[in-house]
Amino acid sequence: MPGPLTARLYENPTVICCHSIYSKNILVKLADKLLYKINKDLQQFDFCKPTKLTIQPYEKNYPLHETGRDINFVFIIENKGPGYAYDVQIFIVSHFENISIPEPFHHLGTIEPSSQRFEIPAKVKEREELAFIEVELEWKNFDRSISNKYSEFELKGQRSNLDWEKIELEQPYSLEPIETEDDLVGREKIIKDLIRQSHAKSVGSSYIFGQKRVGKTSIAKALKSQLETDDFLVVYLEGGDYICPDPKDTVEKLGIKLCQQIRDATPYFTHLPIPKFKDGAFSSVIDFLDKIRIADTKLKILFILDEFDELPIGLYRRGPFGDAFFLTMRSISGKPPFGFVLVGGEKMDFIMSCQGDALNKFRSMRVDYFDRENYWYDFHELIRRPVKAWFDINDEAISKLYNQTAGNPFYTKWICSNVFNIMTDRRDSHITPAEGVCASYYAIKCLYNRLVNIFILTICDKRIIFCHIWKQRVSHLQ
Repeated sequence: MPGPLTARLYENPTVICCHSIYSKNILVKLADKLLYKINKDLQQFDFCKPTKLTIQPYEKNYPLHETGRDINFVFIIENKGPGYAYDVQIFIVSHFENISIPEPFHHLGTIEPSSQRFEIPAKVKEREELAFIEVELEWKNFDRSISNKYSEFELKGQRSNLDWEKIELEQPYSLEPIETEDDLVGREKIIKDLIRQSHAKSVGSSYIFGQKRVGKTSIAKALKSQLETDDFLVVYLEGGDYICPDPKDTVEKLGIKLCQQIRDATPYFTHLPIPKFKDGAFSSVIDFLDKIRIADTKLKILFILDEFDELPIGLYRRGPFGDAFFLTMRSISGKPPFGFVLVGGEKMDFIMSCQGDALNKFRSMRVDYFDRENYWYDFHELIRRPVKAWFDINDEAISKLYNQTAGNPFYTKWICSNVFNIMTDRRDSHITPAEGVCASYYAIKCLYNRLVNIFILTICDKRIIFCHIWKQRVSHLQ
């Protein structure tokens, strides 16, 4: 059966300059065979086969309560294949009267087998909780046949009772260490283990370690807030409170600080003199603690030393001075009323390799990123809990954010704080991946120079790799 081209040749041979019956018969038969071969070959390729398009609303709630507001209804058009969809068009068939759609027709062109995001501009005319819209999706297949699909959608509105002026003053994603367990997310098991250990007959000792910015200081401060009672004293010191460049000065300052905080904790100890730490001998603390035990037989004391791995290297390197310091710590931790929690970063492994024998009774607790297998719910809570009174966050947005930060709590909160600012500026209370990507771009650009300045100065492989990852991310987004 001759195709369209063959039929034209029979009717009008001059199309291909056929001026004789011989040329006509030869060329027409040749064209017919070529056309047959081409059609047969094309049928083997997916892009020539018929296709199927679907359209679904994006998981987004809209501010339908704000009269006069311009909004964009977002839809996902998916070409399920196997062929391409040509000359794709969308018609807005009908919609509720609470919205107006100025452009009821949209031409999308060609869509290959994939998903594509599409927005329909609209304006809110009347305050409602829902919006209804009916659309027709029309496309052509490779063989020029026309297909179409009708769909009806009910689009939900956002919360309408938010005081945006007050919300703008909030700072839900603080980057400072958490002070209480109620505000700490995802570390409840570590806190409970430390509390259980501290309330045992003999106050135990531990060391908490992990990469920077994963919440170690927050754990220490939350533990302090949970343990402190009339019969339990927690002495918490940050690295800047006691660490000096010289090892002897560090021991002296540490000893004085510990004794001062114990003496100032209750009027019963104010008469006790602060011991002298001659030649950096930390053992003077033991005499002071013996007097404390005599003055209050029920009191338990837990010493939390943050940034412990920032000690000068001469203090934890093997030798008479370093060995004496750690043996004193071992002796103190061996007494039932006293215990230590040492908090540090990656260098804690090196300290333990040098002085592990003295601290072999210290329990090891590693703090890491939130991983999907064990802490996926906690990662959700880290993002949702601070803003649950104002914002709704869909699951896909959280997954996208996890892919950006690999579960690092600090950088997750950094990006979330940018998302919060973006959403309050827009007066939009429903967070989707689109807002997360926008905030990630801004946050990563801000962090780029900071990461380079911090990480390029260290020889730790993990930090250099992390810097490289963020550097690649910025280049990709640009």
